[in-house]
Amino acid sequence: TTTVMLVSGVFCVLVLSGALAQGPPKTPKITVTDQKGEKGGNLDFSFTIEKADKDLDKDQVHIAKASKDHKFTNARFKVQLSGDTSKLTGEASADSLTCDDQSGYIIYYQRIPPPPQQGPPMGSFMLEIEGCPPIDDDERAPGYPTITVKNFTNARFKVQLSGDYQRIPPPPQQGPPMGSFMLEIEGCPPIDDDERAPGYPTITVKNQKGEKGGTISFSFTVEKAESALDKDQIHIFTNARFKVQLSGDTSKLTGEASA
Repeated sequence: TTTVMLVSGVFCVLVLSGALAQGPPKTPKITVTDQKGEKGGNLDFSFTIEKADKDLDKDQVHIAKASKDHKFTNARFKVQLSGDTSKLTGEASADSLTCDDQSGYIIYYQRIPPPPQQGPPMGSFMLEIEGCPPIDDDERAPGYPTITVKNFTNARFKVQLSGDYQRIPPPPQQGPPMGSFMLEIEGCPPIDDDERAPGYPTITVKNQKGEKGGTISFSFTVEKAESALDKDQIHIFTNARFKVQLSGDTSKLTGEASA
């Protein structure tokens, strides 16, 4: 039984593995190196993308530039792709380089990946421009913020923020999510262990098997953690074509999925 804990009141995700005992969908391997250019000069470099489990699609290859305030914009590189559905080679170029081009970048397939627990994300690289101020160390990983605290309904803390970042992250496979913390109050009952992970509904589903050309039907359950459940917040990834019927109440839902 696979149990996935998800964000209460924001979204619930039912994670189903490919077909269906191999874990989450694999990510294509992207290989690129850091680059250097000269102010006012041109830049040409290459990268490769290797198939993981699904055939590659040239239209799903993108390059984004990361800003200091953790936003991504489309990079101005011209890209030519060659190869087949198993391996693609990209030739990227830019002319009249400026100091604004000096930044962290990421080559990604389909969508920008979530930040890894350690090190820069696959496909990221730095572009340094000679004749421009050196790059600060905190610019070297494309724009993922690092949140450090020593454990969500809306907290009543007063917070002043500048800049932005987007949303509550999906739960990691192991351990608490980055940025989560517990507040224990002396003189109050101790916190139960099952309260130490922020309140995600409990989703229970088994791996499934089907036959090529056949049909599949299976069920799953979603049990309330803190907030009442909302049927409209139940989703199946990735790009799943299952038809889903939900029944139950705001405390427990049963889903019947078919394809």
